[in-house]
Amino acid sequence: MITAEEVVFKKTKGKLESYGFAKRHGILIVDVQEDYVKAIYHGKCTPQAIIELRRFLDLPLQLEEVTPEEFTLKLTNTYEVKAQGAFQVAEDMGEGILKAQTS
Repeated sequence: MITAEEVVFKKTKGKLESYGFAKRHGILIVDVQEDYVKAIYHGKCTPQAIIELRRFLDLPLQLEEVTPEEFTLKLTNTYEVKAQGAFQVAEDMGEGILKAQTS
């Protein structure tokens, strides 16, 4: 079964959830449900960026305005967690390859 997050990723070709997009446009997807996407934004975010995000996702947006400091903190935490997960997957794959080679 495909998750709501995978649907969003596929629809956006991975571009809208990138660190660069979020930082550049001041809007970050923080939650994905089947019938809407929750995003936070700060004052730097333009109406055009919101409209474009909504158009790409083809889902209603639930928006929450935060301070630039809150946005930066959430952005940093979000991508640190993603990076740690990717590192763990790579580490697990490496251990699996090592076991296969020594067996």
